[in-house]
Amino acid sequence: MTNSCWLVLGNPFPYEGGGRHVYETLKYYNELGVLPILCVPFSDLIMNVFLDETNGNDTTKRSLQNLERFGVIIPNIIYDTIEQIYDNLASYLEPFMKKGLAWTYYRMKRSLEYSKLNAVHAYSFLNSILRENKRILDKVEVVYSAHEISSNLLVGNFLARSLSKKFYVLLQLEPFTSLQKAIFDDWFYRVTICKENEVKELARIVLLILQITLENTRSIYYRAIKEGTLRGLLSVSASPLILSGLDSLSSKMGIPVKIVRPSNAVSSELSKYSRYNERIKLLERKEDFAVYFARLRAQKGLLEIPMIAKNLERYGYSTIVIGRFDNLAEKQAFFKKIKDLNVKSLRYMGWLPTQDLWDVLSRAKVLVYPSHSDAFSLVVLEALFLGCSVVAYDIPAITSVYSSLKPVKIVHEYDVKAMSEEIIRVLKKAAHEHIEEHTDDSLMKFLEMHSSWRNVAGAEINAIREIRGHQY
Repeated sequence: MTNSCWLVLGNPFPYEGGGRHVYETLKYYNELGVLPILCVPFSDLIMNVFLDETNGNDTTKRSLQNLERFGVIIPNIIYDTIEQIYDNLASYLEPFMKKGLAWTYYRMKRSLEYSKLNAVHAYSFLNSILRENKRILDKVEVVYSAHEISSNLLVGNFLARSLSKKFYVLLQLEPFTSLQKAIFDDWFYRVTICKENEVKELARIVLLILQITLENTRSIYYRAIKEGTLRGLLSVSASPLILSGLDSLSSKMGIPVKIVRPSNAVSSELSKYSRYNERIKLLERKEDFAVYFARLRAQKGLLEIPMIAKNLERYGYSTIVIGRFDNLAEKQAFFKKIKDLNVKSLRYMGWLPTQDLWDVLSRAKVLVYPSHSDAFSLVVLEALFLGCSVVAYDIPAITSVYSSLKPVKIVHEYDVKAMSEEIIRVLKKAAHEHIEEHTDDSLMKFLEMHSSWRNVAGAEINAIREIRGHQY
């Protein structure tokens, strides 16, 4: 197959879901007819070197070297920049040592200083390739960002304009949130669900308005569209488009939008459960209990879990909770709710290694998933592969990806009573009914489609080719 050449912006380091997505899909680009040249924004390289230092490994370099084995072109300047970061690590680590990783990451993503460093690095990146291999740069047809964040938008827009190429972006998350939704969710959750003081919450809302108003990601997208550089948006689901308002902005500005299907996949270890015989063996081991696993925070429905667990307890069912807490105050609120409601049947197992997590999921009958914030839920995808029914809220990430599947039960957001009732209905189902629902033809086709990252890479490439085909 004759390769076209794409300049791909991404953070292909598997410390988080988005990085894993980029790493896994890039491995198949050459096989699918695209020769990728990788560009990593400076701020992402710094952050991943931080994470390497924290974890005592060299994941950043090893990930790049592995990608080279799959034919991904990694320009020398990326390795040189990593060495420069190590040489100056003490100065970069100073804010991290004082404030912590989360604070440093937040500042890096929003700081004007890091925006300037990203711009300087992008300029050096371009000049370096022009000196070393101008011929390959002349072959570039597309500039493609596999992330939606502002650093990628700034760098991608600069490179696309410099090369006179069209720029396309994949939304793995919403790049920003509409002010109206942010205020409603914050108020409703904290006042109605968590019973926060209204005066205290009003002060939070004022700060929230200021934060959203001052963030410049929205203006970066608008400028890239208005300048005519950004020529198409891809998204992992309808959620990032709806929550950011980019669905209406792109429609107004005439920017094509494609929802990628499939837009995520599971590991090869889980993919075997898309095969009928393996799936039957898995489903025959199911037990009548519910499980909730996620990053344990309010946005993922953490503080609804005690109420749901209490409702299940009244019918003799237990709930297992798995994961790490993101926030000490929310952790305290969670256990206080358990105590106040006198929940006896909830078991908190903490964080579990992947194999132990999969073992619990392979035995659980239903995943409780009252999340308020998702782009594409990998938690739900893995649970379905492992034979769990899922009960979730009607947020766009769930309705746009999973609503057609029989084992996925959807209720109105914040309706704890309806969610509890659906979970109980699942737990009461006979074993043969559960097996029948989880070997349904439409579900099996869905699992097969999401069983390989090659399918995801192909869907992304084809989406951009389709958009480009309509732009000539």
